[in-house]
Amino acid sequence: MNIKVNGVSVYITTKNRPDLLKRAIASVIRQDIDNIEVLIMNDGSNLDYEKDYNEIVNEYSHYIPIKYFINEVSKGACYSRNYLIHRSKYDYVTGLDDDDYFLEGRLKLFIDVVNNSLVDYSLICANVITYDHGFSIDKENKSEGKVISFENMKYMNVVGNQAFLKKENIISVGGFDEGMPAWQDYDLWFRII
Repeated sequence: MNIKVNGVSVYITTKNRPDLLKRAIASVIRQDIDNIEVLIMNDGSNLDYEKDYNEIVNEYSHYIPIKYFINEVSKGACYSRNYLIHRSKYDYVTGLDDDDYFLEGRLKLFIDVVNNSLVDYSLICANVITYDHGFSIDKENKSEGKVISFENMKYMNVVGNQAFLKKENIISVGGFDEGMPAWQDYDLWFRII
């Protein structure tokens, strides 16, 4: 199989948390890969934050291509993610919520898996580390190199809230379900797997 990643689009949703968005974007810039873009949806933030958001987008646009969109009225994370995914430039996408960030080397790890694999995976994910006041309190998905099956997913969301995958895999199943009040990521991974 000769699959190659031509670039990565990172979609980020945010609402009323420009400082956290700044940290999320900085973590994308530190990924040290070529052909990357960031798509941001400001999902109806209070006008008090407009100046802060514009300054962050302007500052980081010098380092990485950024597409910035605003929902004047909040439409939710699922609507925002779907909107951004449809406008992404690259065939591979992954996401961040504004309160998340990538550890260094995350995207390179995913790209290497795709570029060196003999299998076309539905999605790729990595361990999640949850922090509370600076302390690591939980590690999920501890198995390395595990193939996640539909059976695995029946018992818990072993993927986490974001994955690395082909844009077409998300679009082909209808994207994030905007009508679900919770567990939208779990539902999407179920449908993709």
